[in-house]
Amino acid sequence: MSEPVKETALGVEILVKVTAGSRKEGFVRLGGQLKAYVHAPRERGKANDALVQLLSRGLSVPLGDINFLSGQTSQLKRILIKGVTKREVERLFEG
Repeated sequence: MSEPVKETALGVEILVKVTAGSRKEGFVRLGGQLKAYVHAPRERGKANDALVQLLSRGLSVPLGDINFLSGQTSQLKRILIKGVTKREVERLFEG
């Protein structure tokens, strides 16, 4: 996936780099890369859970509509989000 936000038949796929243990929480788009910052530490899936919660709140979708496609143990994650458009996801990362 070359672009960080891609609309598919199943939903919207995103490629996002996550920084765990951050002082601030939120999303940004720097150049062609999506970045997410979460307070939770990078241990036992806490940062992944925090990322899903943050995406759910920001996009107003149920937690069950957000699924990891790859990257659960790395900073770079591919995620499928159901029930949203590509534009809605892009707006979230634009701030």
